[in-house]
Amino acid sequence: MKVLIAEPISDEGIDILRDYAEVDIKPGLTTEELISTISDYEALVVRSQTKVSAKVIEAGQKLQARWTTNFHTGGTVAIITDSVGPGLKDAAEKISRLAALPLLGVDFLVDETDQSFKVVELAPDVAISPRGGNIVAKRYIDYLFPETT
Repeated sequence: MKVLIAEPISDEGIDILRDYAEVDIKPGLTTEELISTISDYEALVVRSQTKVSAKVIEAGQKLQARWTTNFHTGGTVAIITDSVGPGLKDAAEKISRLAALPLLGVDFLVDETDQSFKVVELAPDVAISPRGGNIVAKRYIDYLFPETT
């Protein structure tokens, strides 16, 4: 897998990615440069400076993972932490360390036949949904204010 990092991230995050992929670091690309470059990559890592337009995604035909806070196509909200295999848990923990955020939602698309997966969304915000939202909120509050637990 080839990963393009288009903005500065931590060295630890880069090292984690290098354990799994060929990584190129190219901060400061213009939109035009990103469009002409992205077709070589399966993953793109951005934070908040790089604008990933529909043209960038269209040009990124190999893209399998996107770092985004507003990509959502619907689905069923379910807390499955206790029922997922160690591979997904390990991947989510490594991704969370990479992001260096206190709370990170990691959405996977899992092939049930062989348990292979792709990351489809990383959400560095609290997504408090109607079902299960109270658990997310409680854990986040406990993290922020451990003295109250």
